[in-house]
Order: sequence, then C-alpha cells, then structure tokens
Amino acid sequence: MTPIRATELALALTGVGSWREGIAITLGNFSELAARPWSEVSRIEIFPACKVGDPLIVVPEHWMPAGPLRRASMRTIDPTLDGALSTDDPSVAAVRDESVRRSLLALWLPRRTSTGIRSYAPSSWLNSARLVLSCAEWQKQNKPSTDGLIWAHLTLADRLAMRDAVSDGERPRTDVATLFRWLFESGERGVLSDYPRLTPTNANDAPVREGSNIGSAPVRIMKNEERTWQPFSDAFVTEIVGRGLWIQRNLAPQLLDCWSALRDIAAEAAARGQTTKNPIVIERRRKHVASVNWRDANGEPITRLPFPVSQKVGNRFEKSDAWPPRDAGTIALMVGVLQALNLCMVGFCVGARMSEIASAQDDGLDDLATGRLVGRTFKLADELEGQQRDWPLHSAAVRAIEIQQDLARRVRPEGASHLWVLNGRAGTHPIGSPLLNLTEPMVSAVEHLGLSHLTGKDRAHAHRWRHTVGRIVALSVVDAPQVLLDLFGHRDLEMTLRYMLSDPEIAQDAMRVAKETAFVLAEEAVAETIAGEAGGPAAAPLRQGLEELRMRRGEETFGADSLRELADILTFGGKQWELVRPGVICTKAPGQFGPCTQGFGEPDPGSCRTTCDHRLETSRAKAQCDAAVGALVEELEAAEREGTDMLAENLRGQLLAQLRRWEEVRERWSAKSTTVARIWKGE
Repeated sequence: MTPIRATELALALTGVGSWREGIAITLGNFSELAARPWSEVSRIEIFPACKVGDPLIVVPEHWMPAGPLRRASMRTIDPTLDGALSTDDPSVAAVRDESVRRSLLALWLPRRTSTGIRSYAPSSWLNSARLVLSCAEWQKQNKPSTDGLIWAHLTLADRLAMRDAVSDGERPRTDVATLFRWLFESGERGVLSDYPRLTPTNANDAPVREGSNIGSAPVRIMKNEERTWQPFSDAFVTEIVGRGLWIQRNLAPQLLDCWSALRDIAAEAAARGQTTKNPIVIERRRKHVASVNWRDANGEPITRLPFPVSQKVGNRFEKSDAWPPRDAGTIALMVGVLQALNLCMVGFCVGARMSEIASAQDDGLDDLATGRLVGRTFKLADELEGQQRDWPLHSAAVRAIEIQQDLARRVRPEGASHLWVLNGRAGTHPIGSPLLNLTEPMVSAVEHLGLSHLTGKDRAHAHRWRHTVGRIVALSVVDAPQVLLDLFGHRDLEMTLRYMLSDPEIAQDAMRVAKETAFVLAEEAVAETIAGEAGGPAAAPLRQGLEELRMRRGEETFGADSLRELADILTFGGKQWELVRPGVICTKAPGQFGPCTQGFGEPDPGSCRTTCDHRLETSRAKAQCDAAVGALVEELEAAEREGTDMLAENLRGQLLAQLRRWEEVRERWSAKSTTVARIWKGE
C-alpha cells in the first residue's frame, strides 16, 4: 500500500487556517482511510508537530480563543484517559486505542453536509473529543467487546443508555446524538471501520422505548433546564460603573505609580534576602504609601473614598472608606480591583464575548482616538486562528483601556503584548502573565467593593455583561434586534433574541417601556400638533379634531393635565401609537385600514409610507427630512449630468416623497433650488 505522504504540504500552505485543508490534500481520498494500516494513520500530523498516535494530542494555543481555553490542560487530549482505557488484555486495549484515535481524526476532517462542507472549530473538536472518551469509558465498563471495538457492537438500546450516562441535560444529549451521526457518516464514506450503526441490522437492534419514570434510577440526574446567564440589575450596573468611573478619574494614575514603587522596594529587599513579611520592609512600604500626595482630579486631597472597599488590616480584610490605607497590601488589592473595573467598563460598552475582549493586544490599540476596540472572534468564524473584528468604544471605555495599557506595561514581560495581566503570582505563573480567566478577578472585585448582594442568584460572571447590553438595547433602542445582531456578531436573529430574552422579565419590561414611550411620544406629538409644528398626513386632521375638542370644552389652551389626558385617550392608555423611526409616529389602530398591511390589523412599521393618512411626524423628523432632500438633490443633479436616466427617475421619486413630508422644507428648497422647484411642479 502506498505510504501516506508527510504533512509538509500542510505546512507549506499559507496560514494556520489552511492546516486542515493541507491534511485533506495530503491524505487524498478519504474513502480509503479506514483500510489503511494503523502504522501509517498513526503518523498523520493531526495538528502541527502532533501525530494521531502521540501519547497526548495538543491543540496549538493560538488556535484557541483568548481566555481559559488557552491553558495547556484545556487544549490537551489523553486518548487513554490516563490509562483508564488500557487496563485489560494488551491486544484488546490496542484495538480500543486505535478506534479512539481514528474517531478523533475523523471528527477533525472536513465533511460534506446538506449545507455544504463543514468542520469543527478547534474548541468544538475538543468538546467532541472529550465526549468520545466518555463514551469509550462507558462502553468499556458496561458493554465491553471481546475484540476491543468501541462502536460497531452497540445496539440502539446500548446507545440510548450510553447517551443518558454521559450527558446531563438536553443540550449534551443532542451533542451525543450529533457525535453518533457524524461517526456514522464517517464510517459510511470509508473513513472509519469501527463506527455506530444507526440503522437496525438485527433483532437485537430493534427500536426500544426509553425507561419509564418508575424504572431503575438513572446514572445522572437530568437538568431541568439549560443554564442561562441573567443580565445584571440596573442597581448593580449603576453602582459598579459609578465606582469604576470615580477610581479611573481620581485614583488610577497615583495608584499605579504607588504600586510600582512598592514592587521596587520589594525587589530591592529580595536582593538582600528579605521578604515583604520582614518588619523593616513592611515599614518602608507603609511609609511610602503614607508619603504619596493623594489628590483627586480637581486637585483636592483624598482623605476618604466615596464608598467603602476591602482594606488589609493585619492578617484580615475590613471594609473601610479611609484613605490612604494603613497596609501596603491594600494597594495591590486595589490594583486588582482597578483591572476588574476596566474590564467591566469595556464589557458594558461593547457587549463582546470575554474571549474577544481577552484577545485584544496592546500593540493593536495604538490609535484609540478612532474609538474602536480591535480583537479576534472565534465564535462563528471559519478561520482556525479566528477572525479579526472591531467594536465601537465609548470615551469611558477608551479611558479604561488606556489605564489598562499602563497597568499591563508595568509588569508584562518584554516582547509580550497581552492587555490583561496577572497582577500577582498565581501558582507557577509569575506576575505579568496573561490573565486567562477574566471572571474570577471580577467576582473578587465585586466582593471587595461590597456589591455581591446586587448580583442576584448568580455570581458576577463576566459573560453577564453581554446579556446586560442585550437587555438595555432591547428596552431602549429602535430596531434593537438588528443593532444587537451587528454588535454581537451573530449570524441570525434567533441567536440575538436569546440574549434579548435571557431575562424572564424582559418581555414585561419591554411592554412597560413601550407603553411609557408611546405615552411620552403622544404627549409631545399632541403639543406640537396643536402648535402647528407637526407634519405628515395625520397632522392636519389631528389638529382640526383637537381644535374642535378645545372649543367644545370651552378651554382657551390645553394645559399640562389636558395634554396628558389627550395622550392617554389617543393612545388607548399607551397601547397604540408606535415609533416607526426617529421622529415618525404611526397613529393607526388595529381596526383601521392602512396601506402598510393592505387591510386591517396591526400596523407594519417596515412598510410605512410617507403618504399614509396615519403617519404623524414630529419636529425631530424635520431636520432629517431637510438633510435627505439636500442629499437627493445633489445625487439627482449628478445623475442628470451623466445621463443615467433610470437612476435619475428613481431619485426623482424619492425626492417627491421627501418634499411631501414638510411644507416648510418644501417651500425653502423650492426657493433655493431650481431642481426642486422643477420636480415639485412636475416639469
């Protein structure tokens, strides 16, 4: 048999993202892979410098999203489960080991599906690989085979029992079913010889029913529901963002300078064989903290913090607002709090995944003046090394990143560029190493700030910022689903809606906000209509009706109470009138006919027309209309000069639609533009 070529071809291809394609080209026809001897298959480099037959299979660090997944333990697969799968007859164990490793290779290779060529991302492959090992362990303990094969002898009943044993929720059960299907497809196309048969082949493999509720006890207790992260409460967001802003504005630069000086004192003492527990060193560090001229952004002395924070007192921590602290250990604690608050500010402002925020590199943030955060996303990205993207930054987030850059550069190893750092030694990892777990420092900071009681039933997990952004945008932004889809980098609205509705009470909140918004908009629109400032086809009849009502009531003008009463009546208690787009209100009731629906029923904002009798425009829309007319005139005149008749005709239609919206805008443009005057007169 022809030996498998070495995988130098994969290395020759450009970029990490081409590694898998290089393996596919090297292997040639997948349908012959199952028939090839193990001595050849075991030498295939599934990952760079890592063969299928190696004792450990390790995914390259830079193929993983930034964060905990980059730890060596999270990227490493032991196909023997530390020897647990190799404790019986050597020949049987060898077959089992080969079956496991061939399965892992098959899951890594690309496959054809109904939606095109698909393949696992490295992190997803690791999850499936661990699932393979769990299944293999269950098979060895419960349905061992005499020949060492894992999958081929399993009946449907066996697979159901295996699925229930290795999964503990609806989603894991689905993952096991997907694993069976993909292994089956690999076997059917010749990649595997040992694979689960998903179609009955004998009487023993006939369909069976799952056990009843009064049957034997399950191996694991099934989860009633999948975990859903809840948004942070408004109270928590207000408190932690407020404290973060204060520290960043008033304390951060002095705090970092003091921290660096204390580290220098400790380094000098260490050179003399002294530790920070030495009384002389303790006193030197204490005196330095006391000598700092602590002043706020206005130059006023800082003698008290505006909120209590944990401070070291001897061997314990106490909440106190006194400043400066009596123990130098509080400075290091406050630096940890500062980094966590920087993270909170960025997470709150961009709504990115924590792995995306963690991927930000200092050397990629040189020009923060553009107001963009640059990172890498691995979720929904086809490239193995992830895909670069950016997020808009609020000025508060820009300030937080600038402070974080200063913090990281003080302790980061030379040549490194990671933004988030360990601000103290953690096991074998020295200070300045990449901070892989962003959640634990945040949980600690929330505790030190005394805000844990505001996080609800869940702890302050960093991913909750993403859900918090989703909730706030959902309740306050027009076209919120589309805004969040773009911000979160989702591929479809279903994913976005899961974030928007992750809070069980968000639907009620949304209805309440919608009602309040409709009421406020209506009150404002009624006032502008009475004053003759509103536009749109609905303005004139509404103004006439309001004038007749005023005369019947015998009132000279509508007061504030009357306006609120009118808004309540016209919106049916806040249930009607909808903001179609900024400054444009739909006054259509369900029982009224509208061109947007070509009939009766709820209005369709997406089909709103400028000629609709139910369209009411507030003065806020006037400036937008004026700007639109100016842009259309410029484009129309250019199209007429270039002789593009079809484009020009389309622009004339758009211009007419805008001119019908506001008489004031139309008259002003007709007076200063011959093009507008000509179009309006129908010439």
